[in-house]
Amino acid sequence: MDKSLFDLVQDVKRVCIFTEDRIRNEFDLSYVEFMALHLLNPNEKLTGSEFSERMKFSNARGSRVVNQLYKKGLVETTILPNNRRTIEIALSKSGCKLKKEIDKEITKCETKILDSLKPDARKSLKMSLEILSGLLIETQKK
Repeated sequence: MDKSLFDLVQDVKRVCIFTEDRIRNEFDLSYVEFMALHLLNPNEKLTGSEFSERMKFSNARGSRVVNQLYKKGLVETTILPNNRRTIEIALSKSGCKLKKEIDKEITKCETKILDSLKPDARKSLKMSLEILSGLLIETQKK
């Protein structure tokens, strides 16, 4: 019997969550810390509002996440001189190093999957996932 689209998505989600949890536990990160590090780019500076917007959080929630990352030494913050109520956030050296390690683990996981496929199947899989992702995002807006 063919699995439904929902069941297939659930299967993929389960494996992704398991892999994400393994990586998070290896580096002692909460879910939001992991997502924030994945979202921030080395040598990039964001205001607190931009960070919160990217994370899809309220400014207050975004501020709490930044504080968690700051306490762990993973980000640096700077108060902007022209607006003392605005902070700028950037990955610290240790934050950049940790992001590289996390990205390596993610790449290893992706490589395991992609290496088992022929090049045309890889391209087809990625296109199908992009279509599915776009459709899921669109249906959430309705």
